[in-house]
Amino acid sequence: MAPLDSHLDDQCSASDLEQAVLQRLGVEEGWTSKHEKPSFMLTAHHEAMQRTRLHLVEGGRWLLASTNGAIAVYDLIKPQEKGQMVVPPPAGSTGRRITSNLSVDILRDAPTLTFNVAIAQDDLEPDDPDDEYVWTHFWRFTMQGHGISAKLQATFLNSFRTIGDMMAVNAVCLGGSLYARAMEYLYEGSCVEVYSWEDSGVHLHLKAVFPHAHQCDYIRLLPNNRVLILAEAHIDLYGIPAFETVPSSTNGYRGSKIASCNSLILPGTKFFRGAISPLLFEQQDQCKFTCSTNEGIFVVTISPSFSSACMIRAFKSHEEVVITDVVIGIRRVYIRHYAQAELWSYDIDQPTISTKASPPKSTSRQFITDDCPSNLTPVMDESSGRVAMAGSNSSLAVFYYSLFDRVRSI
Repeated sequence: MAPLDSHLDDQCSASDLEQAVLQRLGVEEGWTSKHEKPSFMLTAHHEAMQRTRLHLVEGGRWLLASTNGAIAVYDLIKPQEKGQMVVPPPAGSTGRRITSNLSVDILRDAPTLTFNVAIAQDDLEPDDPDDEYVWTHFWRFTMQGHGISAKLQATFLNSFRTIGDMMAVNAVCLGGSLYARAMEYLYEGSCVEVYSWEDSGVHLHLKAVFPHAHQCDYIRLLPNNRVLILAEAHIDLYGIPAFETVPSSTNGYRGSKIASCNSLILPGTKFFRGAISPLLFEQQDQCKFTCSTNEGIFVVTISPSFSSACMIRAFKSHEEVVITDVVIGIRRVYIRHYAQAELWSYDIDQPTISTKASPPKSTSRQFITDDCPSNLTPVMDESSGRVAMAGSNSSLAVFYYSLFDRVRSI
């Protein structure tokens, strides 16, 4: 979990520290509450939600909303304030150049909350069919000040574009100096591209590329030059091949086929949206995470030499039809149905290797209005108990599940 602030003991008052602790202590009680509604709900005006990508920064205070390459920031401890435009629209950007993906990488060794953001901006229906391209913009956000008066400041880092017969950017991941994305090309099919984003520009890219048999749902960068890919209930671990300098105009370059370090196939046919937790690293080469297919929720452990999966929650056949999203944290799960949501807590260290699921614990139903569109994926911060999603085509909704937020909002 990211720090609430830098040097809390030196810069924050005793009251600030007390509120931070109370807010987090109230999450589990609010998460498992039998009340039909969240502790508090905020609705904020935001145009073009169908073209907006959301990210709730760890800690739950800052909500990023990116539309057409720009980013507005909402401070969720001051719900009465409007979102602030921190990243302006790129020069020449139009409503057709949508934000297709948003990826955030928190710099853990920074003295205050600092994170890099990659904005993928598509123009896949240009006036000239031979000029299809994807822009990727990189910004650094730093928190200035502390306590209730803190603000986020953004600094531009880099941009590059890719030209080609692209159909979609299916998944992205920003981590350190690397930026990985799963691409779908019209003629060449699916491939994985890993960029040294600081060394890539408008004309030349420094990247590693390899084809992949399936259309990727999720991609994650791992230590030791590895990448994790989730696609169609398959989990594949790859070593990143050698980087090459490639002209940005190279159309559909797919690299060479490589073998995976390890693979695992889960029951089911697809992964739900939002259905992978943060990664935990128990050993240098071994990672552990939770994910969800249409068959259930699984705790997965994988390394180059070992893999296992334990089902901790099975979905019934009728549930699969009505579930739209399964947003997973390290301890909490937010299961979105069309008209309601189910909140569930679990212990990632408790399961043993099994093919059968134990009955869910601490389950409660929480009401969601039918007006909230189900075509956009919710985002969750489990430490604060906050969930954000589209409230309508012109507004976003934030649900507060901490009982501390209930008391504070009265």
